Amino acid sequence: MSEESYDSGMAALSAIKGLFPHLEMSLSEDDPNLDVNMDIPAQPGLDFDINLNLQNFDELHLATGKLWMCWFPCTERENADNFIGTVSDLIRGNCRIFETIQGGQTVKANLQYFVGEEWVSKSNGLMTFRLPSFRRKTYKIVQNGKNS
Repeated sequence: MSEESYDSGMAALSAIKGLFPHLEMSLSEDDPNLDVNMDIPAQPGLDFDINLNLQNFDELHLATGKLWMCWFPCTERENADNFIGTVSDLIRGNCRIFETIQGGQTVKANLQYFVGEEWVSKSNGLMTFRLPSFRRKTYKIVQNGKNS
């Protein structure tokens, strides 16, 4: 891994830690499959677990529940800023995860923002290939501060 990539990734993770000093976050460089790993467990102020990591030299990853997203290269300031902004919005409850469930399994997870008068998907975090099904679809919404 280049020093520039490592420094950029660590700066993004440190920025998130600095924005939310009230949340417990554990940072580790011991995982052989990840360059840096940061876990933010569910706790007062956060309704669900979040995993953030730097991997493959220059990729910042966000994973929570069925949502997984990646930004690369992390050395590009816009990518790092988008990563920090998305994680911050998720923690603040400014966006939500909209899961589509079919046959008891989540088949799609989208990150959504409220725009105008409706929720708009900004990215797909999970899409599984499935044969067409006539099973009823159900939906689950995960949004910090809104789940009871």
